[in-house]
Amino acid sequence: MNRRVEWFNSKDTIFPPYGTGRTFVGFVLDRVVHRINISILEDVAIVLDLPNINQTRVLTERKKQLHLLALQGFIDRQSLLARGVAAIFNSKESTFSTYGSGKTFIGHILERRLSTSVTTTILEELADKLGWIKFTSSF
Repeated sequence: MNRRVEWFNSKDTIFPPYGTGRTFVGFVLDRVVHRINISILEDVAIVLDLPNINQTRVLTERKKQLHLLALQGFIDRQSLLARGVAAIFNSKESTFSTYGSGKTFIGHILERRLSTSVTTTILEELADKLGWIKFTSSF
């Protein structure tokens, strides 16, 4: 049995003022709960509107990535494409914190290993992945 489930089912786990884990879960779900399992804990997470840990981690990681790009002057699609690929991403001297080189950094965001140097097409893909809007000329 999952350790988290065992913890909720333990008589030693107390949620003041509700009492045991089962009593607390029953209160949250508005029903009698005799035994807690993963499915019931998922129901509790939904009722309490708890974020998915993976989603929270991804959002935190994306904020860090956007911050690192901003430190280099890349704040939107236009600034990314205006400076071009040679600006920083193909330089061996440039580093992006724990990610390493610009190429490795971009590969991490795109969730794949880049086998070639960073190109304009790859920068476009990066901008798309970051949700940066495309600018279209209306002239």
